[in-house]
Amino acid sequence: MTLVLGQKISDVYRQSFHPFHFHLSWSFYAVAAGSIIGALFHGFGPHFSKLTREWIWKGALTCMGFTTFFLMMAGFSAVMSYDSYRITMWVAVIGLVLYGWQTVKFSGFGHSVKFIAIGMIVIFTAFATLYWRQAHPGSGYLFAGALLTVASGSLWAKGWSIHKQFNHNDLFHVIQMVCLWLLYQGGVMTVTAQLPR
Repeated sequence: MTLVLGQKISDVYRQSFHPFHFHLSWSFYAVAAGSIIGALFHGFGPHFSKLTREWIWKGALTCMGFTTFFLMMAGFSAVMSYDSYRITMWVAVIGLVLYGWQTVKFSGFGHSVKFIAIGMIVIFTAFATLYWRQAHPGSGYLFAGALLTVASGSLWAKGWSIHKQFNHNDLFHVIQMVCLWLLYQGGVMTVTAQLPR
């Protein structure tokens, strides 16, 4: 699903040539890669050695980092001048490098969650700012997608689940499918005239 949606946003980028659409499309590609690696980990992980499982999991975490990075860059490019966006891009690149370093160095999920949580707050703030400045349907979808992502992340962090056979991880992934659709709709509805240059 995310591969197809990413391709459709890439088609918009080929017309707009705006970094917003470029970064948003690559966030979907990163989700697609993370989904494949995550499915490999959860579906076939028990058949692999502990070391192999650990590196597959680190691959999934790396994709989460890239997803967060590209969404942050999409948010920055939607609300900042090009010069300011370029400066923040280098700060985000340094953050991504540090994230990659700690993902390789440490086991577990805790360090990664901190980076992703900070990134989600930045993404939410950027899309909320865009919606506050221009309350058009595209920015509304982006804001709703970011808001729902933060809300679902909070539910995940609290460990809230509907049923023992449908835990907080399952719930988070189902809600994320809705979030991705909202972000996609916002991406294709947002035109270059509504974005800073």
